[in-house]
Amino acid sequence: MIYLTRDEINAFVMESNAIEGIFEPANHPLVVNHKKAVRFALKIARKGIFADPLTIHRIIMKSEWYKRPGQYRNVGVTIGRNRTPPPREIGKLMVDLLHSLLDGLKPEENIEQWIWDIHHEFECIHPFLDGNGRTGRIWMNAIRVFYDLPWLTIFEKEKYDYYHRIDVFRWENPRYHQYGAVDPAYDVETLS
Repeated sequence: MIYLTRDEINAFVMESNAIEGIFEPANHPLVVNHKKAVRFALKIARKGIFADPLTIHRIIMKSEWYKRPGQYRNVGVTIGRNRTPPPREIGKLMVDLLHSLLDGLKPEENIEQWIWDIHHEFECIHPFLDGNGRTGRIWMNAIRVFYDLPWLTIFEKEKYDYYHRIDVFRWENPRYHQYGAVDPAYDVETLS
């Protein structure tokens, strides 16, 4: 069974926030709520239940300034130069993704790659107006814990590789490429 120390939770939250450019103190509501969401997802996963991304998002984003915690976005957004699915398609895409999760791993699939693919698909759907990365990284880890895999912290110094892998998934997956994906090879070349 997977357990996290307080220091491990703090490190995960600080790194996850840093990936998003959030550098708030430990007592800031966003940080406090993020830690609550980690503890919730970990507890649920250890009970053999898949955590719900809507609940994770609601816990993270509960604040006076964010008006739609735990609700799918109702406007279109872009991530860099990539467009995301329109709001009217989010519900169906999320249901399909949850069905993929509930259908489980096929015998020929590598569990690590399968979990990464679920995470990348979630990030391509980008179901919320804000908090997608933080929600997605907690949800991915809850799935890992469900399958008795260790919690994974993605460090700020790894963020470009992390985003590049999402871009490659978006580019190679016709379901998300159709919305307007930028070739990740072009992005890598321009960064050199």
